[in-house]
Amino acid sequence: MFYKYENEHLISGSIVTFPNGNALQLAYKDTYDYPFSGYYYFETEELAKDFFGIPYEVITPEVVIENVPISNVAYSNIANVVISQ
Repeated sequence: MFYKYENEHLISGSIVTFPNGNALQLAYKDTYDYPFSGYYYFETEELAKDFFGIPYEVITPEVVIENVPISNVAYSNIANVVISQ
């Protein structure tokens, strides 16, 4: 994908078309001189975020267990447990 970081937003697309008719296309990604109008090519969003210095969002998984006795919950692999009664 092609990525551009502008005004604190990560913009991405597999094809980027410019008003003058030029376009970035994945088939030709290795032929462009980067940055191309501010865009770069990265294999993953994570690589783009690393390059632009964008922090990762930390998402804590939540596990909901209904009608399970507390003794049946293995705590070692669970970040957050919500037991509903």
